[in-house]
Formats: sequence, C-alpha cells, structure tokens
Amino acid sequence: MNKMILNGRVGQVRPTVCPTLQFTDAAREKYKGAARNFLAEMQKRLELLGYASEERYAMPLTQELVADTLGLSVVHVNRTLKTLRKRGLVTIADREVHILAPERLREQAEFDTSYLRQRPASPKALARAAIDPR
Repeated sequence: MNKMILNGRVGQVRPTVCPTLQFTDAAREKYKGAARNFLAEMQKRLELLGYASEERYAMPLTQELVADTLGLSVVHVNRTLKTLRKRGLVTIADREVHILAPERLREQAEFDTSYLRQRPASPKALARAAIDPR
C-alpha cells in the first residue's frame, strides 16, 4: 500500500471504489462514440435516400446543433471531431463531411445498419446525390 502524510501523521492509503466515478467513466465511454455514430448513421441514411456517397455528404448542421441533438457539449463534439481528423477518419470542410475510412469509422462507432430499412436508391435519387469531385 502507498503511504500518505495526513495531518502530520503517516497513514496507509487504501484503494477504494467510488460508484460515482465508475458511473462517470461508464457515461463517458457511452458518449465517446455518440458523435462517431451520428456521422456514420447520417452517411448511411443519406446514402439510402440518394443524397450521399459512401465517402461524402453535405452537413448543414453546426457543431452546436449536433451537440444539442446528441445531448453533448459543443466542446465534446469539437474534441471528438478533432480526434477523428487526427486519426484520418473524417474531415469536415465547407459544410461537407468527407469520410476517409468509412469501414473504420463504422467499426469504431460500433454502428449497426441492420435496423435501417435498406433499399437501393432510385436512379433519379442517385443522380441527385452526385457530388462534384474537388
């Protein structure tokens, strides 16, 4: 055990379990993936409607709106996006999301598409989703 001086006396520090900290850690883990999951789900839903490709889609929402939607702070969303950029998974520029590694993003977000009604988009919808390469 570690020794600690408290009120001029040397005492033993006993490891304790704090339920509040465990709850906080569990909540933190849960919300870490919320922004990743949001980006992956938006891509898939928009792709099914014919408004996105696997790698790119328009994102007219601000970080503040995304944070409000997910029940997170703007700071958390911003830090998550920064981490995703550093890992080479996603970039966001000019209100457009570029998914650089779609499979890795879905894997890290633990995103399961099985609950979405998946039917192929019509040719007309696919034409609407055509995004000019830059």
